[in-house]
Amino acid sequence: MVADHQNKADITSKLVREWISEKKISALIDVISTPAALAAQRLANENKVISLFSGSATTDLINAGCSNISFLWNFDTYSMAAGFGAGISGSMPNKKWFLVTVDNKFGEQLEANLVEVLKGLGSQIIGSVKAPLGNLDYSAVIYQARASGADIVGLLISSADLVNFVKQAEEYKLTAGGKRLAAPLLFTSDVSAMGPEAAKDLITGTSFYWNRTRETREWSLRYFKKYGRMPNEQNAGAYSMTSHYLKAVQAAGTVDSDKVAAKMRELPLHDFFSANGYIRKDGRMVHDTFVARVRAIGEQRGLGLFRDSFNRVRRQIGVSYLKEHLPSGRQEVTRARIVSIKFG
Repeated sequence: MVADHQNKADITSKLVREWISEKKISALIDVISTPAALAAQRLANENKVISLFSGSATTDLINAGCSNISFLWNFDTYSMAAGFGAGISGSMPNKKWFLVTVDNKFGEQLEANLVEVLKGLGSQIIGSVKAPLGNLDYSAVIYQARASGADIVGLLISSADLVNFVKQAEEYKLTAGGKRLAAPLLFTSDVSAMGPEAAKDLITGTSFYWNRTRETREWSLRYFKKYGRMPNEQNAGAYSMTSHYLKAVQAAGTVDSDKVAAKMRELPLHDFFSANGYIRKDGRMVHDTFVARVRAIGEQRGLGLFRDSFNRVRRQIGVSYLKEHLPSGRQEVTRARIVSIKFG
């Protein structure tokens, strides 16, 4: 069963209640947008239904909403901030940042996490501005970023907002003076919408890229044959978590949520999305993340190949700090692979 919740918590709650009471669902697979995801998780927890999330990034899913039968698979605001911030700071240390943040819960959490990471690594935050979701005109924001004296403009916005900003930044020549644009959440479809000239050298973080390994290529080509486009990290994460859930159901011999959840933590997790991943007690799946940049036109080769080659691990960083739920303090949530990025 599939439904459009329109990014609204009330519509999500109505749908999930119907599915639980009338359809007797055993699992809820992915709900995008923070309010909708939290509403769905609350009902799933109350009714002993397993919930799995790949497209929602709020850490509230593994803090306030933490449950033994709920799982967060792909990214969250802290893993995005820590892997992305540490990766860039490793190649470009002690830089000045100006942040453009979407004015909602996602943006608030992501900015707080990124500021904590960057300051801890010696970078400076010299300015920031909030932008409403669905903003169409970024000209005033771009002028502020240009005048800020920042080396890097961090774009804590996504989807259509990110596309609009980058296209307008190219129009107003924001990067002409040497500034870098960096966005922790970027899909290859966004790059296509931006156009190669506007998107070139944009720095990003990701947990999946289709052309990184033999396994990612094989799975992605199967996806392409079915849908006519290459998958992004959200697509890959959703497939990975659903597949792991079904394996756990088969191994447990039941759809009982407690038994299946226990089996999900017990089974090895090695697939095209995550090599040797594992699930924490709070439901967070631990996996590698990467930092890369969008290729310039002359560097692109092959279908959809936008980013630099992913090199071997140079170092690993524990990147979760869930003080609300885990009193022990710093815990690992992703092993952030820092890839070499050519800034030239």
